[in-house]
Amino acid sequence: VLMLTGCQEDLLPESESQENGSGQVNETVNDFNTQLNTGDGFVLNQRLSQADAVVFYFTMWCTACAGHTSIIKNDFETEYANVDFVLVDYVSSTTAYSRSQQQNEGFTSFDVIVDTDNQLEDALSGTMGSIVVIDTNYKVLMNETFNNSAKLKTVLDQL
Repeated sequence: VLMLTGCQEDLLPESESQENGSGQVNETVNDFNTQLNTGDGFVLNQRLSQADAVVFYFTMWCTACAGHTSIIKNDFETEYANVDFVLVDYVSSTTAYSRSQQQNEGFTSFDVIVDTDNQLEDALSGTMGSIVVIDTNYKVLMNETFNNSAKLKTVLDQL
């Protein structure tokens, strides 16, 4: 019960676009600089100079998020080697706790942004299960609750 109340979200949401705030589809976002849970920096500009797009998945390390992350890892990470997949931990209060959660879940192949200052949560209207795709022109191609991997595949196939 504690885990379910901690999510405070629908664990099986309909796939829906974000309608409020920043990071809307077709909107252009600004470059940003933040920190990974390894202590390394993350600069969007640098990532987009090496990939066709960056895909952000907002995680709470709950069961639903682990399921979505497994789909991304197993169905997308290898097939779309030209795309940078990054997890956004927007609930952990420290870098060390975020890193521990990532290792406990077994998703060590991903870089994880620790969004302790809510920079990405605010800029991209991210919440549990949000998936955001940004292309090399800083254009948001997708921003919705991840429920249907077919939509993500369609977006990535069009890069």
